[in-house]
Amino acid sequence: KEAKTQNGDKKAKNSVKVEKSPESVLHLMSLAELNLFFESNSYCDGYVPSCVDSSLYSTVSSRNVPNTYPHLLRWLRHMKSFSMPFTQKKENPGDEGAEVPASIDVVQLDVEALKPLTVNQLKKVRTMVDDKMKSVSRLFKMNIYQLIYNNDFGLQDENAVVCTYGDVNVRKKYSHFDLIHMIDGVDSEAGAITAGGRGYYLK
Repeated sequence: KEAKTQNGDKKAKNSVKVEKSPESVLHLMSLAELNLFFESNSYCDGYVPSCVDSSLYSTVSSRNVPNTYPHLLRWLRHMKSFSMPFTQKKENPGDEGAEVPASIDVVQLDVEALKPLTVNQLKKVRTMVDDKMKSVSRLFKMNIYQLIYNNDFGLQDENAVVCTYGDVNVRKKYSHFDLIHMIDGVDSEAGAITAGGRGYYLK
């Protein structure tokens, strides 16, 4: 069954689904149906205001919309804040089966060559670029491995010493860890109970 509102508009029980052209369908809806539609939709078509919103706004704004349609009123107030009319239309993604032109070189991409492509073709170009990057990365790793395996960098005794830091001939007998325990300067067992394995208390 359908419920009638105070002004005689029929109110659908379920949410309104737009399967045909949004502009043609929405203009045929009653105020109650539009209110139900905007309960779960911010705009007429998609996620940004478009020319469909502009066309519908010019029609609905001239009518007396009662307070019983809060979602429709919210959409009207929101549309009023924009500069009308909208000229932005939803971009056509193109044919999903359209192949990328053979002239497109994924190694040296040209912006001008990409401009005529559709959205679906650009998605395929992105996949081609990702595959090429994986292939190059795999080849690079193989070449590095081959260089190391063949010892193309030269034998160890043939390598030249470029520079050294510090005195490489000095060999310290004890580390700071050894010294602090030799003088019995810390209580590591009590520190480990409090803060874990590296905790300590100075004596």
